[in-house]
Amino acid sequence: MCGQGHSLDFVSFSPSDVARLSRSRLITHTAYATCLLDELLPKSVERCLYMDCDIVATRDMGELWDHDLAGTTVGAVEDGHHAVLQQHQARLGLSEARYFNSGVLLVDMRLWRDRQVGRRAMDAASRIGPHLILHDQDALNVALEGDWVSLPPSWNTWTILPGLSSDDPINFHYMGAPKPWHADYDRPFADLFFRELDETAFAGWRPWNPLGLGVRLARIRRRLPWIPGVLRVLRAQIQRMAMGSGRPRSEGV
Repeated sequence: MCGQGHSLDFVSFSPSDVARLSRSRLITHTAYATCLLDELLPKSVERCLYMDCDIVATRDMGELWDHDLAGTTVGAVEDGHHAVLQQHQARLGLSEARYFNSGVLLVDMRLWRDRQVGRRAMDAASRIGPHLILHDQDALNVALEGDWVSLPPSWNTWTILPGLSSDDPINFHYMGAPKPWHADYDRPFADLFFRELDETAFAGWRPWNPLGLGVRLARIRRRLPWIPGVLRVLRAQIQRMAMGSGRPRSEGV
C-alpha cells in the first residue's frame, strides 16, 4: 500500500534478456534487473533508491534519500571484512580491496546514464563468466569501481550479526539462505519479518509446513546439488588449469 499522494507502478523485465548469465537456486535471473535501472526507469528519474526484497526497514528512508554522494554514481554499504574483500579483489580483478553489497543502492541516475553503468555492468557479467559468483553484485562492483561512496552500515545490516535488536533503527537484510518465507528459516528476526508482512495485503500468510513437512522438504531440496552451479565451478576450474599450463581456455563444459 502507498501513502497519500504516492503511487505504486510495476515495470516489466524479461529474464530472457540475461538468460546467458549465471544464476543460482536462490538468486534468479531477475537479479540482473539491478543492472538495467536506466532501461527500466523513466528518463525523468534523477535519483533512485533501490532495495532488495529481503530487507525490512525500521527507520525513515528519507534520511538516506538526502545522503550526499560526493560526485559518485552510487552510495552503498561495504561488504565483508578485509580478508573477504581481498578475495573479491582477486576474483574480479579489482584494483582495490573494496567491495559493496548491492542490497541497498542510492543512485544518481543522471550519472548512471552518462557513465553507462548498466551497459558496463552487463559487459562485465558476460566477461567474468564462471567467476561471476554473486551475480549482479559482482557485475556492479566491476562497473562502479572507484565510482561509489560508502554508506553507514545501518542502512544495510545483516540479520545474523550479533547484538542486534528488532527495535534498532536499521535496515534488516535477510541475506543468504534460507529466507523468512522458507519453511526451514531458523535465523533471527523472523517475527519482525512477519510483523511487517501482516501490515500488507499478504497479512496472515506463512510458509507451508503441516506437521513439519515443509521444513523437511525444504532441507532436502537445499541439499540437492544445483547443476548449473556445479557446471560453473567446473568451468572455472578448467579455466584455471588451462591458464596455469599455458593452454587455451577450454570451452568443453
